[in-house]
Order: sequence, then C-alpha cells, then structure tokens
Amino acid sequence: MARSVGLDFHTRGVRAVELVGNAKKWRVTRYAQRNVTPRGGAPDPDELRDSLNELFKELKFDKSTVITDVGASETVVREIPVPFKADDQIRKVIKYEVEHHLHDCDADDVVVQFTRVAEKEEGTDLLVFAARKDDLSRLIEASRSAGVEPLAMDLDALAFYNTVRASGELEKTPDCVLLVMGYAATSLIIVQGGKVRALRSIRLAVDTITHALARDMDIDPDEAGAKVAALGAAVDEGEAGDLLVSIGDPLDDKKETEKSHAELEEDLFRQRRDELVRSLKREYVRSGAAIQGNQPSRVLVAGPGLRIPGLLERLQARLGLPVEAFRPCDHFQAKLGNGEVEDLNAEGSIALGLALKGLGVDPLRIDFRQEDLKVANKFDLLKVPLAITVSLLFVALFAAAVFFYYKRTSLREKLWSDIATDAFTAFQQVAAAYNKVAPEQRGGRPVLMDPDTIERRVPPPEVLSSYLRALKKMRYLLRKEFGDQSDNIPPIVSALRIWNGMFAVIREHHKEVHYFDIEHLLIRQDHVSMTIIVESVPAGTKLEDYLKAMPIFKGWNAKPSSYQPVKGTSFQRTTLVFEKKRKRRRGR
Repeated sequence: MARSVGLDFHTRGVRAVELVGNAKKWRVTRYAQRNVTPRGGAPDPDELRDSLNELFKELKFDKSTVITDVGASETVVREIPVPFKADDQIRKVIKYEVEHHLHDCDADDVVVQFTRVAEKEEGTDLLVFAARKDDLSRLIEASRSAGVEPLAMDLDALAFYNTVRASGELEKTPDCVLLVMGYAATSLIIVQGGKVRALRSIRLAVDTITHALARDMDIDPDEAGAKVAALGAAVDEGEAGDLLVSIGDPLDDKKETEKSHAELEEDLFRQRRDELVRSLKREYVRSGAAIQGNQPSRVLVAGPGLRIPGLLERLQARLGLPVEAFRPCDHFQAKLGNGEVEDLNAEGSIALGLALKGLGVDPLRIDFRQEDLKVANKFDLLKVPLAITVSLLFVALFAAAVFFYYKRTSLREKLWSDIATDAFTAFQQVAAAYNKVAPEQRGGRPVLMDPDTIERRVPPPEVLSSYLRALKKMRYLLRKEFGDQSDNIPPIVSALRIWNGMFAVIREHHKEVHYFDIEHLLIRQDHVSMTIIVESVPAGTKLEDYLKAMPIFKGWNAKPSSYQPVKGTSFQRTTLVFEKKRKRRRGR
C-alpha cells in the first residue's frame, strides 16, 4: 500500500508520522520526534541534520513521499479582497496585491499561496500566505541532507486543520476554533461551516511561560521548563476548586511569608500561565471581531501547550467555550507503543496532517514549493515506481497464468485472490505516486482510474487490460507534460517481454517437462532467477536447456544449477539463474 511521511519542523526539533493507506482509508504505522537545541529561533543545523539522518537512515522512515511544513509564525498572513473569481486570474495578480504587506522583502523574495474564505458579487476574499524563500530553502536543504526530497510544503497550522477535518470533528462542530500552541508561537484558526475563515499567528506560547519563569527565578529556561513539568500534579491538585482564583486573591488565607519555596514557585507558574491565557483571550476577541456569521461553539487544542498543567481549564473559564485537547489516536487507527501514543496525541497532529496530504487528503491544496523552489524534475520521483513496480506487476499477473495452467483446479481461486491482491496493491502505489506529481497540469483532476474501483476478483485478461490502458495513458501524459523522457523510462513491458519468451518455451515443451511448480520468480533488466519444482532432474535439465537457447538470453550467462529433493515427495527443487554479461570498460 502507499506510504506517506509528514515531517513537521519546529523551533526545537522535528516530528515525523508515517501513514499507510490511501485517501479514503489509512492507519498510523510509526511516529517519532527528536529534540534539537534551538539557535537563534531555529534548530541547530548540525543537530537537525543528525536527527533527520536518524529518522530516515536508522529508523527507516519511508523516503518516497515526504511532505514538510513551514511555520505560520514565519509567514505573512493577510485577508485580501480581489476583483476576480477564477483561480487563473487570481494567481496572476495575487503577488502584486500582497506586495504592500511585505515590510522587509520584495515580492520576488516570497512564495505566495491562498485559499478562498468568501465570494461576493464584486470578487473574492482570500486568505493569503507569503513565506520567504530563504526560510523555505533552509528547510528543503535540511531534508536533502538526509537524502529526502519533499514533494510539497504546507503551512503547519493548515496541516492541523487537515487532521481535524479528516477526523470528522468538523462534521460535529463546523463552527469552532483550532489552537496550535507550539513552543514559540500559537496559531489560531477560526473555522466556519467546516472551512478556514481566519488564521493568526501569535507570538505567545510555551516559551512565554518558561522564559518568564526563568527570569523570575534567575535560572536557565531549560531548568524552568523542567520545573513546569514537575509542578503538574501539585498545581492540578491545588486547582480542584475555583479556577478563577488568582495570585494574591483575598480567598487565599495563607500569608506569603508562611509559604514554602515550592509553593512560591507554584504561585509564579500560575501567574505566568494566567497572563498567557489572558493574552490569548485578547487575541481571540480581536481576531473574531471583524468576522461575521456563526460564532464558534468549541475550541480544539493541539501542540506542546497541552503539557502545561491546568491550561485547558483556564482557557475554558476565560473564553466561556468548551475547550478540549485534540487527540489523534482517538480518531485514527494507530499501532504504536504507549509512549508514542502519548507523544502523538500531544504534539503529532501537524505531522499527521502533512502525511495525510501525501496520501491525497488535501482540501486546501497549499504548496509552497513553487517558482524556483518547485521540484526540479518530478518525473525522476516517479519513474522508479512507474517502471519497476509496473514491470513486476505484469510478471505477477503472467506468473498467475502458469499456475492456472498447471496447478490443480481447486487451487486456482486462492492463488488468483493472492496474486490479484498483490497486483492491486502494486498498481495502487503507482497510481498514487503519479497522481501526486501530475494533477496540477489538469486543475487537480487525477488522470488514472481510482484503484479502489478495480474489482479484485475478475478474469486475468480484464485486470491486465484495465491496468495496461491506464499505464499507457500515464506514459503518454508523462511525455507530454515533462518533455520527451523516452530515454529515461524503461519500457513498461521490459520484464514482461522476458517472461513471454519463457512462458512460450514452457508451453511448447510442457509435455516433456510434465509437472512443475514455480516457487519464486524474479525478473530484472539484467538478472532472472526462477526457483522451480520438477518431477525429475532430467526434466529440469531439459527445461533449463530450452530456456538457455532463447534468443532473448543471447549474451547472457546461465549459472550452474543444483537439484535438491523436496521433502516427503519424489520431486526435485532447483533455482535457474540467468545474468546478462557485463561489458568491460576500456583500460581495465
């Protein structure tokens, strides 16, 4: 099945989620996060590179489909009206419209993306995002340091929206507020009717508390963060009553001079946390003041802020709305350890939304890999699954024909079911890979049939013809859209051509060979191996001689074969191996 990895960069490191499935059904298979020392508001480049190498080279996260993000705090976000409704017209003018909102750079220094928030008679209201190319290039180069080429880049806040939307929560409460409370900033998304209506990035988050406590106590911020985590149980227990009691409240009958050092630290934490909550409320009121329509009825929170003791209760008391933690593992199938589940629930929602985008769950279609940052040759990312996987798919289908021809009738249904499932999965991967890199030329419409519509239990010729028609169309459009790449695309039927010749020989001489069974078959451009079971050594030797004489194997070497008896039977097992001769280079 198709795999996708969401790679979430943040100020203190990186998080990765791996999904398996398609746009309709998926499951979380892996989650990992690595902390990196921040340097000037960004992760240390050397430590980040080591962390990415650990994820992709040691932990073996899939590299084929990786989606990364850029922080909303590093992006200019504005609501802009334009006098157009068609996307192509909007794209022509959007960069000029956003230029006067850029204070320290030119329009040529940013990549601009947009989403519609309202349509009027005179035009369209857009939510516009402008990210600096320098910031985007830094993240792309960080990914490349681990041998990864991101297919797309989204906004971290919109990735969280993508996760919540895919969970079905927006169907329950289409008017809500989404809060992503990170370390350095908080993203506030106002959703109306299930769609993004407004987005703001606020420089208030976890570090606001820890840095303030570090100044109050004259300690290092890391030590202050550890104290916040240690204060959790005591603070929660002390707030079992009135949530609105604040520092210095007359109801607190214990004098300051009588309090222990630990109690004073708890008071300082509560004070700084409540200051953060009040500031967030002001920003929420300011963001929603200019928005007409239904008012939010719920707040969903994600990010490291969930680890701050008592934060959700204080927010609920201040905002007057139900405030809940969004926990992905309550909505998505995940096979993870207990620690990974806890981390994913607290901090993995953004990476999960990015991975969903890689599987085709992408309602907003935001991608900052545009202009000179666009993937240089998307064809190179596709030709491996297109050529190799499809060739193996055809080999599997034609191997099925051999089984049908020589095996007992009672086994046919089971064998076809297994092979058809493998072929379906292989084609699904090819279709998913192609539809990720090609739809933009056709306004987002996929060019291949939905693999889910292909019936798994049909006669082999029908499956073969359906796959072949779609793959020929894929080849045609590849040449049309990416230029003449015929020299770079191995023939789709390269492995099939070899198998056709082998199958013709087997069919011609099957009366001499009698019973035989194929246990393993591997066909590559320069290597063929086939493990078979035959009735006797002479029968196997005859078949081997006939195969060696095939014109397609002219110039190939046949490795010596040895026969071993099959336990409990009179049959013999051997492996036939043919390898193409390598041409010697001059000077050697």
